[in-house]
Amino acid sequence: MPKHATDVLVDKQGGELGKVTDVIPNPRDLEPEFIVVRSGLFGDERLVPVAAVKHKEGEYVAPFGSDVLKDTPPVNQHTAPSASERAALYEHYGVKPSNS
Repeated sequence: MPKHATDVLVDKQGGELGKVTDVIPNPRDLEPEFIVVRSGLFGDERLVPVAAVKHKEGEYVAPFGSDVLKDTPPVNQHTAPSASERAALYEHYGVKPSNS
C-alpha cells in the first residue's frame, strides 16, 4: 500500500476528505496501520486506521464522511499511537485491529 504525494482520502461519493501526508506502520510488524490525513490547506492532521479504508490508485476510499474524520483528535507527530489511543481510534472508526 504505497503512499504517493497525490494520495487523497475520499468518501464513498468521491468527495475529498483530505490529503494523505504519511503512513504510520505498526511498530510490531512494520506493516502500514494508520494513514495521516490533513483536511483542508491548513487543517489539522488526523490518524485513520488503514483497516477502515480501501486503497485504490491514489485514493483511500472511506465508508464515513467528514464529520467522523473531524471528530477524531488531531495529531502533532507522525508516530504510532499509544495502546489506549490505538484502541480509541479503532473504536471511533468502527473497525477491529488486525493484530494486537
